[in-house]
Amino acid sequence: MRKHRKWARVRTYNAFIEHFAASSDIEGAMKTFKALAVANIVPTAQSYFLLALAAVNSGKRLGEVEDMFFQGASEGVQNTYFSYNTRAILAARAGEDVTPIYQEMYDEGFAPDDISFHHAFESMSLRPEKDMVTHALNLLSMMDRMGLIGSRRSMNALLKVLCRAGAAEQAVELYQSMVTKGVEEETMAPDFETYELALLACGNGKRMDLAVGVFRELEQRNIQPTVALYSTLVMVFSLPLLDG
Repeated sequence: MRKHRKWARVRTYNAFIEHFAASSDIEGAMKTFKALAVANIVPTAQSYFLLALAAVNSGKRLGEVEDMFFQGASEGVQNTYFSYNTRAILAARAGEDVTPIYQEMYDEGFAPDDISFHHAFESMSLRPEKDMVTHALNLLSMMDRMGLIGSRRSMNALLKVLCRAGAAEQAVELYQSMVTKGVEEETMAPDFETYELALLACGNGKRMDLAVGVFRELEQRNIQPTVALYSTLVMVFSLPLLDG
């Protein structure tokens, strides 16, 4: 009974850490995580993952959180779904290739899922380097090899990586694959965030021709653009003028 109560308390602390992670509040997450020790409660692998997520989202105290995670691993935190995902998002935020981590995760029987890839893509999207495109597309290829169909959420996260890097052709190709696959897999069908990211990628990549193509494709599918989407299109066409 006592063990059950402690597990329930860990879940309560983790819920608070998750809240702070969603708010990009690393200070609140760190304070709550350290409160576990004060309460004589051993953090779980999920606790470390949520703390890492807060650090990734805020862009702060990443090195400290990574040290804490590996210290926890040396003290007996077992390899689990969450521990592998912790390593992955920290590596992605650092600009490293995540595929070896997910391959090890897969080989050890903790198969990465759509949520795993979503968090990795989101972490990559916070970095400006263009070489993140290669890392992100390598992950997409891994998903394909695993037979994993990405959700709209994870593909939009990948689009953020492509958008930030101005990888217009790859962004439009991904968008078109979402349109095609979305016919049978509703969870893959693009939404207005998808359209906006595809258009912005075209603008950042100075491919106005592709931006026009995306917009015309929406009209052909009888999708009524919102005011926000029209505003995005105007902004996309203004980008070359601003650069000039």
